[in-house]
Amino acid sequence: VIRASEAFSDPGREFIPLYSLMIASEVLPEEIWDQIGVKNRFTFAEGTHLVNYAQRTTDNRLAIGGRGASYPFGSKLIEAKEMTNSVHQSLERMAKRWFPVLERVKFTHAWGGAVAITRNWEPYVQFDKATGYGRLGGYAGDGVTMSYLASKILAELITGRESEISNLHFVNEKIRKWEIEPLRYLAVNSLVKLSGIADKEEARTGRPSLVSKLISPLILR
Repeated sequence: VIRASEAFSDPGREFIPLYSLMIASEVLPEEIWDQIGVKNRFTFAEGTHLVNYAQRTTDNRLAIGGRGASYPFGSKLIEAKEMTNSVHQSLERMAKRWFPVLERVKFTHAWGGAVAITRNWEPYVQFDKATGYGRLGGYAGDGVTMSYLASKILAELITGRESEISNLHFVNEKIRKWEIEPLRYLAVNSLVKLSGIADKEEARTGRPSLVSKLISPLILR
């Protein structure tokens, strides 16, 4: 039996669901892409404390995503958080700040979903040969790459093969537990808000934020 349900598993204190939200623009003409400067489909991001990411899609839209939706008490999955309007609106403002040429462009799609985050932001891959039970997850938003790597590792553990990847430090390691509620709820949501404050401080001063220095040891990333 293999559990590979990521944030849609019973988390206990082993991981929390954080919501990653996205928007996508209408199809952009080539002259706008020339001004943006993205000819290929590489991903890019702004180096802020609040996570963000963007990419040109195969049908020539700009897809951009990020965090900001609050953490739900008790790690409950709440479908409404996938459509947190304030976060979608902030993503649109960010896109237009990055690229003023998008000022009159419409963003026609919005969605979101939960990603599983362990306390130290590392994935887990575990397999018990005696019972035949395995599980993998905790990709923290890097699921496209990490799910591929984790599945290859788990396949090696199941078949008894061994390579460099099956000896990575997070393989068959105990998952560090998150703090108990309500400390977890208060801390996670406070750190999300403080990360946003740190970004605004750095944008205003041009210097590393004092707030970020205080919260970095708590985030463990």
